Amino acid sequence: MKKILIIGLILICLVYIWFVVGYFVMGYNLVGVILILVPIIIWLIWKFIKWRKFNREIEEEIERRERLKEEEHQRRERLRSEIDKYLRDALGIMDSVDKWYRDEDEANKELVLYLKSLGVDANYRHRLPNGRTADAIVGDILIEGKVSPNTEGVDRLLGQLCDYTQYGNQVNIVIYGRLEEGARRRVENEIHLRYTGKVFLTYLDNPKRQRAPSVI
Repeated sequence: MKKILIIGLILICLVYIWFVVGYFVMGYNLVGVILILVPIIIWLIWKFIKWRKFNREIEEEIERRERLKEEEHQRRERLRSEIDKYLRDALGIMDSVDKWYRDEDEANKELVLYLKSLGVDANYRHRLPNGRTADAIVGDILIEGKVSPNTEGVDRLLGQLCDYTQYGNQVNIVIYGRLEEGARRRVENEIHLRYTGKVFLTYLDNPKRQRAPSVI
């Protein structure tokens, strides 16, 4: 559109030069020159109006998308804050019960059960398009639970984060039991370096919930 306006302006300049030369040097009829200039000017004005309207529509669409993006961000932040509170409340309830969790499945099922008791729309297990399965899902936030993870458990967790976040989902890691200082630093550093705003960590660091010893 801008090219058309530039070409139109060049045409007007050429016609104007032709008019000046013709009128003063060659004695051309002024009315004839005006009849040539007027349609070109009208055409240029029409094109300019269309160009301005098109630009306004583009600007309005950009503003609309930015507004929707900001609203979605705020919605996710509110949901994130609510879920963190509900997770802590559920972990608090779980820790008030004198029970050991021998594996993650048992702990995750109880977490979902307690979340539902708090009125949260939580579901146990959620299959992703890549075939991976998250432990649970609350809204559009995936939950990955670990029972007092050791070094191997943390390694596996960090690998899972890459799979879980590639579809735009936020992920909340839930630790049942104690998260050792070294493991905590590794997880928090990974979140800070690669998953800021995408992955969150919730734990109460209760030693009572450490992985129970195997029964011989």
